[in-house]
Amino acid sequence: MSKKLLREWIRQRILLEKAFVDISGGEKGKEFSVQSQLRDPTYDGLRDEIITLINQSYAYLTQPDGSPGKNYDYSEADHLLNNDLTWSVAWDLDEDPEPDVFRGGKAGGKITVQGNDGSAGSTGFSKQDGAARLRSGQYWSESSGASAGANMKAGIPAITDEATVREKLGPKKEITWHGVHPEPGSLGHRKSQQYGPNGEYDGWYERNVSGHMTLKMMFGG
Repeated sequence: MSKKLLREWIRQRILLEKAFVDISGGEKGKEFSVQSQLRDPTYDGLRDEIITLINQSYAYLTQPDGSPGKNYDYSEADHLLNNDLTWSVAWDLDEDPEPDVFRGGKAGGKITVQGNDGSAGSTGFSKQDGAARLRSGQYWSESSGASAGANMKAGIPAITDEATVREKLGPKKEITWHGVHPEPGSLGHRKSQQYGPNGEYDGWYERNVSGHMTLKMMFGG
């Protein structure tokens, strides 16, 4: 019995914590809303499952002390109980009943957080779903680092107009607009030139994210 199946067996027979399978019924490949359940105190199992996916996806952002990176807003299961998301969805793609891909955001189509279990199938599915949403014109997101690079490589359009970026972020979010990446020779600068030779990815700006000054670009519509 795999570790995932063993955990599920224990949950069902001993812990009795509500989890994703209580929403999905074990159905594979279907998108399920999990927003109301994340805020439900009885769904401890679901929050544990989702935060595992989130932490897996943000671990590559190594922190100064060498520890795995994390999402600035959601890094512990309890953070999801009082989340400020307006929508969140998850999918079960493999043989076990746990979720494998998660995505959430806010009103107006903003995608703010995502996660997957790190497998090739889940990673590919997440990339395809995210790209399709951003290309649809109904969703948008802020990206930095490797995420921004992946969006550029995939040819996802960026919003390079400063006024539009400020309008979408709203007046409470202060930014320093750069346009062209402010660090010549950096990986972000090189990727912007490689994938956007005519300025398609000259939409860089900097803003404070939970106490961390972060270079970002806005993708989507």
